Amino acid sequence: MTRYVALVDGKPGAFGVVIPDCTGCYGMGDTIEEALDNAAEGLRDWRRPSRPRAAPRRFPARWTP
Repeated sequence: MTRYVALVDGKPGAFGVVIPDCTGCYGMGDTIEEALDNAAEGLRDWRRPSRPRAAPRRFPARWTP
């Protein structure tokens, strides 16, 4: 299981969470719990591949131009 550091900042009514190891991964909310939940959702999206992996290309055993 991979663990990440989360930095929490804010004041009552406006909290933010940043995960420094994952560029662009953050969450915001009215409470600390809401901000952490949003950051966790952002981390799940950040870790998900943006596009499906392509199948490896197969070339013929012998190629002649």
